[in-house]
Order: sequence, then structure tokens, then C-alpha cells
Amino acid sequence: MIRTFLSLLFRIVITVREYLYSIGVLRSYKVDAKVISVGNIAVGGAGKTPLVLLLNERLRNRGYKTAILEKGYKSGLRHNEIVLAEKGRDSLREDIIGDEPAMIWEQIPMGTRLAVCNDKTKAAISVKKMWPDTNAIIIDDGFQHLKLKRDVDIVLIDASLGIKDKLVPLGKLREPYSSLKRANIVLFTKSDGMTEEEKDVLKDKVLAINPELKVFFSVVKFITSMPIKGKRVFPVSAIYNPIHFHRKIKEAGAEFEKHMSFPDHYKFTQSVFDQIMKTASRGGAEYIIVTSKDWGKIKPFIGENHNIIEAWYEHQINSEGEFLKCCM
Repeated sequence: MIRTFLSLLFRIVITVREYLYSIGVLRSYKVDAKVISVGNIAVGGAGKTPLVLLLNERLRNRGYKTAILEKGYKSGLRHNEIVLAEKGRDSLREDIIGDEPAMIWEQIPMGTRLAVCNDKTKAAISVKKMWPDTNAIIIDDGFQHLKLKRDVDIVLIDASLGIKDKLVPLGKLREPYSSLKRANIVLFTKSDGMTEEEKDVLKDKVLAINPELKVFFSVVKFITSMPIKGKRVFPVSAIYNPIHFHRKIKEAGAEFEKHMSFPDHYKFTQSVFDQIMKTASRGGAEYIIVTSKDWGKIKPFIGENHNIIEAWYEHQINSEGEFLKCCM
């Protein structure tokens, strides 16, 4: 009963806030650059960061000067403190900017700008002041940040979860499905193994909410720093949904019986890492396998003789050319 009331109250707050922005009572700011938001409407990982990296690469290949905006959840930054850096010119520390910005920093090409700040509007304005030639800004997890005007709103939905969830605390939705009315693109991720009929059902459901939506599907390309087929591994992760990570490891041909999963954004320590090593050794694992998000947090504790494999995801989007045309 209490959860139902809280969910209803949450819906009212969301609806009122969106309305106030739509009539101009709450002000939205526009910056002189193409602004693309990559977001979702549910709690948990739908693959936002891999898509941010993909878009950044494709935009740069087309001559754009790009910047990525990150919140820096559980970072060492104070409220509204901002970090601005350009890859190839500056250096960053993960304990200051947080695990997800650090993962992005490791993978972005030279010349990409990164802004880490709780206030994404402040971050966008600061990017344009620091680098006036920036003409494309990608917001990681930006769908709820209505204060900054966007040219393209991309919403990611985990296809395996369908369109049947409820608002928190009854479910995992951060916004009701009706919020897709303000989106431009829906990308159903993790659609591996789905039939065309199953995809059509999902597509029809979101088009019933917003007939103007462009709808695409992607599957996960699972990449590891070394081949794992036939290897006995010990998965370690601090992500929202480790089940998908574990499934991909098995699909890649590796074997494991036990694993260690920590809360999302968990900060590893030397003592915890030592315990991981002991547990993996007792289980007879040849290698420990971690996500790229956790790699940077574990890296300081890794000696030369530790067998640690890094794993990461990439999106393989159906009709990627059409998808990119909709983004640009």
C-alpha cells in the first residue's frame, strides 16, 4: 500500500515537472552545438555508455569535434564542482571523477572532450566556454535532465525486460512509458535471440505511445582482452545487473561455477582484492574476469603476475546507417 502511494506520488511529481518545463516556468537552456542525449527510463544498465562511445566515434569520423557530459556518480567531486579535460592533453584520476567517466576516458580517442559534473547544463556551457569549436555534445544518461535542450533524445530499453514495468518503488521505471512522447529514438538493446515477431510487438507498443519514434534494435558484442573459450574463469563485477555479464561469459565458451558480485559502483580495496584472489584460487580459476567499468578500480591492486581479463560490450545496431542519420 505504501509503495503504491509512493509510486503514485512519484508519477505526479514527474508529470508536474515535465509540464512546468513545457510551458516555460522552468527554463531550459540551449547551447550552440548539436546536443544528443543517451538515456533510459528504467533503473539499471541498458547499455548507455557503450552507445555514447559508439556515437562519439561515429561523429568524430564525420568531422565533428565532440564532448561527452558525465555526472560522475559516487565520484570525489563536490556538488556542482566540474572537471573539464581533453584526451591527449590532460590526465584524470578515477577516484576524483568516478568509475563510469574513468571507463569512458580510457576508451575515447584523442581530442575528445570530457566534462564531469552533477549539473549537465553547467557542464555544457562550460564546454563551450573552454572549447568554442565543440559542435557535438553527447549527454550520458540525459533523458531526465530537461534543463538542457537537446536536438536528439535517444532512449534505451532493455528488450529482454519488455514494456511491462512499473514506476519505482513498485518497479524499476524512473519515468512512465508515456515519457517516450518526448523522445526521438528508441533503441531496444540486448535483443539477442529475439524473433522478428517479438521485436514487432515491442515496436508496436512504443509506436502506440509516440507514432513519430524511430525504433531500432541492437545485440551485444561481447569483447575480452584475451580469448576465454575453454578457460576456467572467476567473474567479478560491481554493476547493476551481473546476470547478463555472466550469460555472455558462458556464451563465449568460458566455464565458471562461482562468482563475486558487489553493489553497483563499489569501490574496491586491497583487502577486498586479496580476498577475490584467494577465492578464485580456491575455486581453481585460471583467470579472473572483470567488466571494463570495474577494471580501473581493480587495476591499482593488480601485480604483474595476476591473470585478470577485462571484458566490455559494444552495440551492433540493425540498420546502423539509418540510426546514425536520425542522430545527425
